[in-house]
Formats: sequence, C-alpha cells, structure tokens
Amino acid sequence: MEFSSLNNSSILITGATGMIGQNIVSYIRNLNANEHTHIKIILHGRNEEKLNRLYKAYMNDPLIETVVCDVRDLTYDEGVDYIIHTASITGGSKQHLEFPLRTLETAIDGSRRVLELAREKKCNGIVFLSSLEVYGFTGATEKSIKENSGGYIDTMNPRSSYSEGKRISECLFTAYAKQYGLRAMVARLTASFGEGVSPTDNRVFAQFARSVLAGENIVLKSTGETVRNYCDALDVASALLTILDRGEAGQAYNVANKDTEISIKELAQAFINAYPDSGTTLVFDLKEDATKLGYNPTMRNVLDVEKLMNLGWKPQYSIEDMIRHLVESLRVA
Repeated sequence: MEFSSLNNSSILITGATGMIGQNIVSYIRNLNANEHTHIKIILHGRNEEKLNRLYKAYMNDPLIETVVCDVRDLTYDEGVDYIIHTASITGGSKQHLEFPLRTLETAIDGSRRVLELAREKKCNGIVFLSSLEVYGFTGATEKSIKENSGGYIDTMNPRSSYSEGKRISECLFTAYAKQYGLRAMVARLTASFGEGVSPTDNRVFAQFARSVLAGENIVLKSTGETVRNYCDALDVASALLTILDRGEAGQAYNVANKDTEISIKELAQAFINAYPDSGTTLVFDLKEDATKLGYNPTMRNVLDVEKLMNLGWKPQYSIEDMIRHLVESLRVA
C-alpha cells in the first residue's frame, strides 16, 4: 500500500516494545527499504533494556531514535509529524483483574499526555490503538459490530478497567479533535497476534502456541464458544498507517480480518491442526466459573470493517498465517 502523506515524515510510536509496536516498526522499515519513503521512526518504551534488545540491530539506522520513559511522562525535544499511541497494560485478563488501577492510570493519563504532546508539536495526525472491548457485552447473536454499536460493561468488575480505560481514552481523543482541531482518530482492534508476542503473554492464543511447542494439551477453562474475527499484527500495522494517512478526525475504525471469524475452541483446534506432530489435543476443564478467572461471558464479537476497507485497506494474512507467524516467532524467542 502507498501512504503518500507519510513520506519524509516522522512518526512517534508509543509502546514500541509491544507486539503491535514491533510490527509497525517492521512495516515502516520495509517501506523505507523498498519504497524509499524516508520515514523517521521514534521508538518509545518504558523499559530501556527491552527497547535496546529488541531494536539492537537498528540502532545505527539514522531514521531510528528512541525515547525511554513512562508514557505518562512522555516528552520529545524535536518535531513530530504523526503519533501512533499503542502503549497500554497488556498480557491478558489476569493483568487487568489484578492491577486495575495501573491499567486505568496508564490508559487515561498516558492518553492525555500523548494528546498534549501532539498538540504541542502541531502533529498532522494521531491514532489511538483501542480495542473491541469498548463494545462490552453484545450477546451471542449479534451478526457483526459496527462503530456505532454498543453493549454492557459491568463497571463494578475490576476486569472492566481495561475496557473503561480504552473508552475514556477514546473520549479524550474525540474531545481533542473537537476542542483543539487535532486530527485525532481511533482504531478499535479485534484480538490480534503474530510475530512479537511475548513468551510470557497470558492470552489464549499465546497459551495455545506454547502448548503445541511443548507438545502439551491445550486446556480450555471455558466452553470456548465465544466467536470473534482476528487480525495478524502486520495487517494491524498497515491498518494503523492507513488511518493515519487517510482517516477522518474524530472518527473510529474497526480493525479486523473479516475472513477470520472463528470460535476460541475452533482456534485451539486450528493450532493443533497446524502442528499435528506436536501430539497436542484439546481438553476442557470447566470446574470453575470462567468469569472468576477474568474471562468474559460467551459472546459474539465480530467486527464490521467496511468503514476501514473504504479507506483502501485490505488484510493479507489468514488465520493459518497468523498461527505460523506466532508459533515460529516463539520457537526462537
């Protein structure tokens, strides 16, 4: 894809050590190498050791710079043309359940600081990486979820700290677009995976990948009937750049591959089918209420992506590709 307005610009990526951040960097570096786009990449992370380890091979690239700090304290002395804000507390439901305050503070205070920086630098555009979780519980029969859809979120459940943090951050982005004329936009991301997932990630797809690598059974503690569509991390990178290049201020865009609709138990079986020599089988352990473990109730979370595709975006990778990208990256991690 071409991103003409991004040529010869600078893009600050918050949370550059995360899976999505890493894939954005890979995607832009590929553009620089093959399309001569000359995009400067400013990598933000709060862990200097991890930032240096992940990007050690790129540190001599004159188009790479790093900024180390908590996103809530983010500053940068030079000019910035665009920002992609991906920094958040990740790692799965358990993190949000055990550390709800940290989840909320990082989301809300981090977003406010990044928006202020965009305003100070008179950025041409800023995109916030939100989540399908802002839609809440939509039930198990909703055919697809458009950007103006909505469901129920239990604010008395600490697990909702992630969903509510994303929702409030979205409101902040809309407010800055309205009040200050900032070209601020939102990308509502479905569940995504691929290269760059941490070996310690607790989300189900990471658990599935570790199981097939270890030749152990995949154990589901829910019925696995929740259905959603997914998106490869590299496709997410191209979607975010598409929104940055062509999106409209104050608008949200769903990000998903419409051809990857699958239930959690079917996804587990797809990992097993992709690596039949692992000896892995699927088993269920339903002794405990799954919601007490931080899992959402059974629902259908299939995002409608017509609005994003109308900007010219098309995903490239299937579920099978995503599984291969994830497993092979963890194999060498």
